[in-house]
This record gives sequence, C-alpha cells and structure tokens, in this order.
Amino acid sequence: MIAKTLKTDVLACGGGCAGLAAALAAARNGAQTLLVERAGFAGGILTTVGLPYFDGLIDKKSGRFVVKGVALELLRGLGVAKADATHIDDLPPSLTTTFRMSVRVPNIEAVKCLAHDLISKETDNLRVLFHSTACDVEVQQNRVTAVRIANKDGLVRVAAAQVIDCTGDADIATWAGCPVESKTTMPLMPMTTHFRIGNVTPNKEASAAAKQVLVEAHKRGDLPEFYGPGLMFAFAPDEVYVHAARIPGDATDAADFSRAEMQGRKDAMTIFMLWKAKVPGFEDSYYIGSGPYLGVRDTRRIVGAKVLTTEDLRKWGHGHIAS
Repeated sequence: MIAKTLKTDVLACGGGCAGLAAALAAARNGAQTLLVERAGFAGGILTTVGLPYFDGLIDKKSGRFVVKGVALELLRGLGVAKADATHIDDLPPSLTTTFRMSVRVPNIEAVKCLAHDLISKETDNLRVLFHSTACDVEVQQNRVTAVRIANKDGLVRVAAAQVIDCTGDADIATWAGCPVESKTTMPLMPMTTHFRIGNVTPNKEASAAAKQVLVEAHKRGDLPEFYGPGLMFAFAPDEVYVHAARIPGDATDAADFSRAEMQGRKDAMTIFMLWKAKVPGFEDSYYIGSGPYLGVRDTRRIVGAKVLTTEDLRKWGHGHIAS
C-alpha cells in the first residue's frame, strides 16, 4: 500500500557523486528536484565506501582538469583546490596521487558535510530523502513517470517529469525495461571492502612484508582473494588506508550482495590480524573500521543514445572532447 505520493519536476535516484551533481544542477536551473539516497548521507563511493580520492578528474599527460563542474566545486569546498585551479600543479603535492589523475580527499566526514551544505543552499528547489531506497517504477508511453521508494514513511510514490538513474547499477532503467548490458562471457569485476588501520609506523619493509603475508594466507586457504595490497597513508602519518580485499559476486543479486558484504568484512579483519602479528610497523596497530558499504565496480550499464567507446576515451584524455 502506498503511504503517500510526492510530485517533483526532477527525481535523482542515488546520492553519490553523479546523483549529487545531477540534483544540484537541476535545482540551480530552477527545477523542483528531489534527491533520494539509501544511505544517511550523500557522497557515494567517497563516503559510503571510503575511497580517499576523486578518481579520473585529471588528464595524466597534460595534468589539466578535464572534469570540472560539481566535482571541482567539491575540491574547492574541501580546501584542496583554489577557485582558479585548472591544473594538477595548482593542487598541494601531498593531495595528488602517484598516477597524476586523482586527487586525495583529506577528510571523508568533511565530504559529507560539504555535500549537505550544498544541498541546503538549494532548499527552494531541492529536497532530499536519505535512508530511502528506490524499489519499483511506473512506465507510461515509454517514459518513467513515477518511482516507488521505501523508507520510514512506508512505500512512497514519487511522480516526476524527469527521472535520473544514478543508482550505479542501472536499477531504474532495468525495472523500466530500458536496454542494459552486463558481462555474460566473463566474471564481473570483483568488489572491495575498503578499510583503515591506525597507529602504524611507516617503514620500507612494510609493503613487501604485507604482500608476502597475504600470499601465504591465500595459499593456506585463510584468504580467498586479495589485491596488491594497496597501502596509503591518506589521512594521517600513522594511519593506513587499505585497498586489498577482493570479493567476487553480483551486487545486483540481493542474496549474493549480502554474502559478499559479510565475506569482505571477514577478509578485511583477517588481513588486519595477519599484519598486526607479522608485519613490521603494525605491532601496535588497531582496526579503525571499514566503509558502510562494499565498493562495487561492475554490474549493469545503460545502453543509451550514445555509448562511450574506447576511442572516445582516447580523445577525451587528449582534450578533444572535454573543454
């Protein structure tokens, strides 16, 4: 039973980086906009997963920003980039990654607060419902006319003139019968549990030792899969952000996604305990925590009017598309 119906010009489903940008852009252009997000905050992979950097904003060869807009606005709001920043050399070296395409986030909680500040400034046109999950759609004449969401109010019907699917898994498009694609001839890319370890003493031996410990654990069957590992002192001189756990699975399957969440957290704790016992610099470390959600790389993709190709990416990287 539908608890109530809301009406809006634009409905953005998903409050990650894409959904936040879409909602802000719509509201700033005068459209009555509603943003719905399953978590209790906006920010997507930065805040729900814990990835400590904006990825893919900068052309590796030239070092210039090729993605601007709200992404660059967030960097400015975090104090990472100045208002006139156009190039990676305009940023503090400590906040740029080795590959010169990504920019580190100095504080994940600050991303949440900044995103919410930007939303609050558009209250005349922008409403937000956190802890709200899109669960069904209504389609008329090949258009999504309403989306049903579930939250503490119950089942809520949102009628919208324009629906933007920023779920990350093409949920809205799939339920509406739009063409989507996913891998059928090879496994989906694995998911990752991102986590942080505190009170670590940096040393030259740590990286190689950490990898060897994981190799041995994998051989024994104590660790099903792992990557790298990637160790980054992203937030503090004695705090390690870890990119190591790899969990195969399908995030569009509720049961498999739940299994993967449990496996990822188990693997992250296993990695921590092994390093604390065997890796120099981790002797007095402690487990800070993992992101609220598993990091998902690969599920469905919408087959749109324009499908991005490898050639597009080559041109984009050399500045022929983005200005």
